[in-house]
Amino acid sequence: MEPLRIRRDAQDGCHRLLDVFKGFEECPAIDRILKGKREILEDVRVRIGPSPQYMRVMEEDGYISVGRNYLRHGSSVHIYLDLVHELTHVRQHMEGLPLYDERYRYIDRPTEMEAMSITVAEARRLGLSEEELGKYLGVPWIAEHEYAELLDKLGVRWHPEGRKPHSGKDNTSATAAPE
Repeated sequence: MEPLRIRRDAQDGCHRLLDVFKGFEECPAIDRILKGKREILEDVRVRIGPSPQYMRVMEEDGYISVGRNYLRHGSSVHIYLDLVHELTHVRQHMEGLPLYDERYRYIDRPTEMEAMSITVAEARRLGLSEEELGKYLGVPWIAEHEYAELLDKLGVRWHPEGRKPHSGKDNTSATAAPE
């Protein structure tokens, strides 16, 4: 795989995904994410700004919102895995699926479970340990009991004493990680 080259100095505003995350089109998970519709990549846009803290897909336009600080200082591995996750949501958005369906808890939403399953498979392909994967999945917007349930649902065989949420900082040791 061509290493991911992150334009960490990209300015606030709207950009083509592949202009900010060069080489992402070579991601081995692309066909699984896009279900063979690679042409979608040309139309994917990212919006860089002061928030959110990490990344998320905006339901109104399907753009990936990227926090400026995260882009500048986040772990390359976490950014790559977040792109895998969020690109899954972009495809789901294009299919007309509700991304933030409030009838479900976050860890039960079909769109989240699909995105997380693809992301976990890609993290394992990169060589992340179960502990690294568990820490990556420890996002601050889910409760402690939901976190343990999520790890079980995704087959992650690591359970912390106390949750240490994914900080976005470079704390993984995957050797095949994008640069």
